[in-house]
Amino acid sequence: MKKVISIFIAAMALSGISCTDNSYAVATTHEVSYLVEAGSNNWYGEYISSTGEKICNCKIPLLSSGWQYKFTVEAPFTLHIDATVDSPLYGTSDAPDITTKIFVDGLLVASNTSRWTKGATSSDYEIQ
Repeated sequence: MKKVISIFIAAMALSGISCTDNSYAVATTHEVSYLVEAGSNNWYGEYISSTGEKICNCKIPLLSSGWQYKFTVEAPFTLHIDATVDSPLYGTSDAPDITTKIFVDGLLVASNTSRWTKGATSSDYEIQ
């Protein structure tokens, strides 16, 4: 009987069967997307790029509403985007709303609309 058990254990080891199951391993690479919605207005602001660099979109040509930036990062990573609507009404009650959104692996993880004042907002998220 000992010989049968020894042969069985040796066969399992040679077949590559192991007790370690990696199917639940946490992914370290993530697909990220920023999205800015500013009605019919253009916007200016800044965001953290795929390299971790802060990119300032502060000069003409400004970006349009619906702008989206997609990239892949390794965890951990800090995500940030802020945006201000290009409008003479900025900061007044008549200013158009602006929304920033952050998606990670297709899921919305952060969203803010006119968080700081009418026409200015930001969103942040930490990928662990």
